[in-house]
Amino acid sequence: MDFSLTPEQKELQSVAREFAQKEMTSVAKELEEKKEFLSENGLVDMPRWDS
Repeated sequence: MDFSLTPEQKELQSVAREFAQKEMTSVAKELEEKKEFLSENGLVDMPRWDS
């Protein structure tokens, strides 16, 4: 089975990576410094099990 990405998938991967590096890196750094967490990422409402 060939799991290689198609040229279109590679292009999408490249565009997504470029966007994340350009738009999200500074926000992530700022949130890390403030020890904040954005609820818009969808993880806030996920069930959590504490052991």
